[in-house]
Amino acid sequence: MVAIGGVPSMGEESLMGKDVNFVFRMEKLAGSLGISFLASEAGQARLKSQVTFTPVGAHELKGFEGKHEFFSC
Repeated sequence: MVAIGGVPSMGEESLMGKDVNFVFRMEKLAGSLGISFLASEAGQARLKSQVTFTPVGAHELKGFEGKHEFFSC
């Protein structure tokens, strides 16, 4: 789950923080896997009662230590 807060920057919203970076890294991973929907382990845990997920494996994300489990639907 990601909570995003904006910080005004030159008249536009600017997103910053570890969670935002994680989501952008996930987006890049999804593209490399050819997946249009990718959920983190935390996202899957929150939504599993509403969505059927398929594991897509554990992957490293640049700037984040270790491998992380991801899911698609």
